[in-house]
Amino acid sequence: MDVKNETLEKILINGKKNYINTAKRKIINKKTGEEIENVFFTEKSLGDLEKDENLTCFTQLKVKVIDFDKTEERLRENKVRSRKSCDAIKFKTDTNKPEIHFIELKSIKNIDKDTSVKTSEDRINKIRSFKFDKKIRDSIMIMSEVIEHKNMKLTTDDIENYYSTPKQPILLLDINKDGQDGFKFTLEFLSIRNELTKIGKNDAHNLLDAKPAYCGNFDEKYNN
Repeated sequence: MDVKNETLEKILINGKKNYINTAKRKIINKKTGEEIENVFFTEKSLGDLEKDENLTCFTQLKVKVIDFDKTEERLRENKVRSRKSCDAIKFKTDTNKPEIHFIELKSIKNIDKDTSVKTSEDRINKIRSFKFDKKIRDSIMIMSEVIEHKNMKLTTDDIENYYSTPKQPILLLDINKDGQDGFKFTLEFLSIRNELTKIGKNDAHNLLDAKPAYCGNFDEKYNN
């Protein structure tokens, strides 16, 4: 197995079993008073992360991901500064080119229902309003905090392998790629892609260009 694949498998295993805070096993959400599971990663079906039941294109997704909002919440409750996380991360360890995917779910159908959106430029401005770039920047920082946390028990080589692993930002949409909406959005997305990932491809995090994805074939993509 590729050494980066081995590292990602180790990170995933350790993240799902290791405590963020071993001295205080319980973490309590200060707003709700509820106990937060005290591990770095919780795995769920991607569809379970969508709270709007009307967005069935999202809620039906079965691919397993890490609920990254939960990771951010646990770090924040453990006195680490608050950041804006993407919805999920996915470790791609079943290929010769291991990657980490940072996934944000956004509804284009809701944009099209907005009566203030009349032109392609209006839609592009709505895409900008997602603040996708900030969520990716913050998510990269959150992962750095996880990777370098002493309770993850990673070696120096593990950490170096993580940082050199390509990281793919993905904006996942509730439309089909092959339809007219998919074609239109892809063109709009590509026109401002450089704005959406301002960390830079040459950064130490090895961040790839952002790309759109479509829920209509997302499960199939990860199951192949």
